Amino acid sequence: MREITTAIPRMSADELSIHRHSGYVLISYTSGKHNINSLFCSFPLSQEASCDPSENADLILRGNRSTYPFDSEDNRLLIPWWKKELINFTRKAYEHQKPILGICLGMQLLMDYSEEFGKHPGLGLLKGGVNKIKTKAKLPQIGWNTVKIIKTNKLTNNIKNNDWFYFVHSYVIRPKNNNQVFGITEYGKDEFCSIISYNQVYGVQFHPEKSSQSGLKIYHNFVWNVWPAASG
Repeated sequence: MREITTAIPRMSADELSIHRHSGYVLISYTSGKHNINSLFCSFPLSQEASCDPSENADLILRGNRSTYPFDSEDNRLLIPWWKKELINFTRKAYEHQKPILGICLGMQLLMDYSEEFGKHPGLGLLKGGVNKIKTKAKLPQIGWNTVKIIKTNKLTNNIKNNDWFYFVHSYVIRPKNNNQVFGITEYGKDEFCSIISYNQVYGVQFHPEKSSQSGLKIYHNFVWNVWPAASG
């Protein structure tokens, strides 16, 4: 990976952390380190290299793959970040056809908008919105649940139908295009999209890094199946 030269406005470490891993870009928007370490351990990556986002604006473009492990339960944390210049580089990554994987809230950020804590704009990389799970069951959903594989692609390769994954969320995406739905999950009689894919953009509502071997397969597929196909 080449050196990063462009600068972006400085952000607090509690707001944003960017980690570079052998051509991968892991972006965590949380309070503190959160579960970024478990993500590092789950990815089939080599030696870690961390970097200060204030010094690395073009990181997404120059990295090979981008993952967005946003998983805060408080969408209000999103609002300050949404005003930052990083949003421009995320869209540039999309325009440059970089593979993107959104995890949990990161998946929700890929949509046009979210209704959590008021209506807020999303990245708009996928058409549709985000709203609360329609259920009388306890929220957030915390724990293991199954994913029904609707169809397979490079991300879901070798994932068993109705396999178990770990969820922590109260809101879900509602895609406009059902052809982009690759996996669905039911909680409290509400069936929602738990795996989405369109072009080089992928998203999962569950946490692969907390989902045992099935979750590791998701990361393995992203690294070894999605990226080689995107890079030609």
